Amino acid sequence: MDELSRQVANPIAHLISVPLQNNMDFGAGQKNSMQDTLNIQPVIPLELGNGWGVVTRVILPVMYHGSAYTGDEYRSGLGDTSLSLFFHGPLEQGKPMIGLGPIIRVPTATDDQLGNRRWGAGPTMIMVQQSPRWTLGLLASHVWSFGDSPGRPDFNATSVQPFVAHTFSGGFSLSATTETVYDWTTRQWTVPLNLQAAQIVKLGPLPVSLFFGPRVYLQRPKGGPDWGLRFGVQFLFPT
Repeated sequence: MDELSRQVANPIAHLISVPLQNNMDFGAGQKNSMQDTLNIQPVIPLELGNGWGVVTRVILPVMYHGSAYTGDEYRSGLGDTSLSLFFHGPLEQGKPMIGLGPIIRVPTATDDQLGNRRWGAGPTMIMVQQSPRWTLGLLASHVWSFGDSPGRPDFNATSVQPFVAHTFSGGFSLSATTETVYDWTTRQWTVPLNLQAAQIVKLGPLPVSLFFGPRVYLQRPKGGPDWGLRFGVQFLFPT
């Protein structure tokens, strides 16, 4: 359990996993409405030979957009999907693990309120340092929209996510991360601070990680939410 908990804390560990991460945000707009996003985000590592590998990470959001303003009706459906590829060299015990690659944004949103609905791409990177109990890391990316799409705004955003996690005995862990996003088009910051507790349990022979935690927005666009909750389950398939 302890080693599995340590692998869960490392986004580029050689561990196949399927997190179902639900984010509930409150206090958006004039009506203090609730927004909900369920992120389906399978992570699959692939061996390339001679110690080299690539970790694929997909994020497909299923969204509920509450009515935040008068005349703004609720909407539900899919958001835009992102695909990240982290190529890395041989992983050595005790040394920093670094992954570099592209991130691709796919316009799968079913409504203008649920996504930009434009193709996008850019670079992404991750750096992780682990000790027996601690995991420190940084995940960053930048995405530009491309292609002609009349009536749809450009997308140009930087994401920086430092994170820290401490694993305890018995498969329990605590973590904290800020998922900072700066939108260069609107020149607005979004900075949620997430705190999370996770516990690995067994569903028959299958290990899963159950997680829950609050978040508060240190910086938000006008009309954005004040605070939220994150909870979900992560199915684990050790290789």
